[in-house]
Parts: sequence; structure tokens; C-alpha cells
Amino acid sequence: MGYIQEPAGVDLVVIPMPLSEEDRMEISAIIAHYKNTGEMPEPAPNPNVQKKKKSSNLEKEKSAEKRARKKGVLVSKSGK
Repeated sequence: MGYIQEPAGVDLVVIPMPLSEEDRMEISAIIAHYKNTGEMPEPAPNPNVQKKKKSSNLEKEKSAEKRARKKGVLVSKSGK
């Protein structure tokens, strides 16, 4: 087909993944919703992905002090 160039001596085989009946119904519902409304539904959250936690001001200050020490800048604890 020319879309993917196979490395010499390697055969790339694409095998379709069978869908369960539940998956087929869900996909059909999403397609029907899109055709009727033109809206894309919100994707379901992936339970395998962890959200990054926001760092606190204390953690930011510590990392700023660490960067300053690496640069050789004198940092006082009072912030002045």
C-alpha cells in the first residue's frame, strides 16, 4: 500500500481486534449521537492515567532555593 515502509526482513501484520457486543453498541450510540447533533461526546476518563497534583507554595519555594544554590546565588530564609 505504501503507507508504512517495512524494514528489510520484517513483516508488519495488522490484526483487527474483535469488539464485544457492548463495545459495538457504545460505538454505534456515539456515531448516532454525532450524526443527529454534530456534537462530539466527552471522552470517558482513563483510569490508568494519573493526574498531576498541583505543587504547594512551599514546594515551589524549595525548588526555587535549590535552583538558586545550583547557580551560586545566596538565598536568605526570610525571602529578602
